[in-house]
Amino acid sequence: MEGVEFKTHRIHYCLGIFRIAVKNIYILTYILKSGLIIKILNGGKPKMFKSKNATVFILVVIVITAFVLLPIHTEAGSGGKEEAEEEVVEKEMGPPPETIKFGAGLQLSGWAVGDTELAHTQPYEMWVEQLNEQGGIYVKDYDMRIPVELIVYDTESDIGKTVRMYEKLILEDKVDILLPPWATAYNFAIVPIVEQHKYPIIGTTESSEQLREALREGKFNYYFGMWNPASVVGTELFKLLKDVGVESAAVIFVGTTYGIDQSAVVSPLLAREGIAVKLIESYPLGVADLSPLLKKIQDINPDALLAISYPQDAMLIQQQLQVINFNPKLFYNALSGYPLQRDRFGADAAEGMLSEGAWNENWDTRGSKQFYNDFWERWNREPAWDTAITWASLQMWEDVLREAGLDREAQREFIANTTFDTIDGKVKFTNGENVYTGDPDGAYPPVFGQWQNGVFEVVWPKDISSAPLIHPKPEWP
Repeated sequence: MEGVEFKTHRIHYCLGIFRIAVKNIYILTYILKSGLIIKILNGGKPKMFKSKNATVFILVVIVITAFVLLPIHTEAGSGGKEEAEEEVVEKEMGPPPETIKFGAGLQLSGWAVGDTELAHTQPYEMWVEQLNEQGGIYVKDYDMRIPVELIVYDTESDIGKTVRMYEKLILEDKVDILLPPWATAYNFAIVPIVEQHKYPIIGTTESSEQLREALREGKFNYYFGMWNPASVVGTELFKLLKDVGVESAAVIFVGTTYGIDQSAVVSPLLAREGIAVKLIESYPLGVADLSPLLKKIQDINPDALLAISYPQDAMLIQQQLQVINFNPKLFYNALSGYPLQRDRFGADAAEGMLSEGAWNENWDTRGSKQFYNDFWERWNREPAWDTAITWASLQMWEDVLREAGLDREAQREFIANTTFDTIDGKVKFTNGENVYTGDPDGAYPPVFGQWQNGVFEVVWPKDISSAPLIHPKPEWP
């Protein structure tokens, strides 16, 4: 225990999580397996604890304390004895508020700032500006438009700070609506606090299979995920590979929740269904050189290279593949479907490269062209496919407040049971997931896009595509 200092707010938040968890053994198991408590205690720095005994000791203390405090918390009743941090009390309907408060904890600095800016920060800001130009957002409770206020805190790309900022938004700022952060791990981390305080939230850039399994089993009721989970991406990627006759593949993945989840689905599925997996290997977040790994793949020469990557990694992989002049017949470079990727290497170099996610301004969905033009005018840059997913979630919040008002239980019910028409196509949640179920009136999100003539075309599934898939991939210029 020597030299280890624990910040009170971290332990306090962990206690809050465990008070929920002890009521539901599934949630308790889930958060222990996920390592979320360790990340919060460490402030997002997993190597803080030098002693495993120290870690175990603190976890045992937290669990025992949570069990001791649970009866006290339960018996306190609703007579005002609970601490303010333990419950957000709904106010009775009164005069309309001066503003409707939306809040988010975003990566405004740190390693994820660039990706967050395009996927979240800029669409959030533009949406609020446009609403306030119209007098605000229409709220059913008051039958009027009310100006919108956006409260954003910088999480510094730190998971522990992300959790604390969402707690602050709920308990101190008392926001009306929560908007999500960027990336799977950060969304994963805030689910317990969302569940604790019963704030419905629509996640847009998260694909955790662990979280989705919990949603399918009804363990979490206030989180709704729009992005395709790993199980869908893996299954659809297999279908695409079989469709074009791929017989062998190499799989590399970033060693984060996102990469681990997706590779755990994709690799066994390919092997089971007769596509030879010649290599599967992870690499660390922030890696500076992947050329030794890529040369190894070049030597075994698979039909397909499947890189489950973040945007920074995707650019590094493409650059080093061009340097060693290895051009697989099918190149799936996950999260390469961003204008920056095309602009850095040129449209000819991006040609035929596949990526997870898909959208462009010519896709026939609600407001696509208008959004594209508005975004260009406001930010002097193109929106990306995940910018569009975020915008779709904001369109949904307009629908929610118009039809369900500010009551969070009514919001949750409306989100759970409504088919939304959005810029990203139809959105319909089944057990908290926006996935295709075969219902013609239900969700049918795009899964993969491909760079074609400088445009990121929707190519999969085929029946909602904006262009047919190009295969084999053209040679590097």
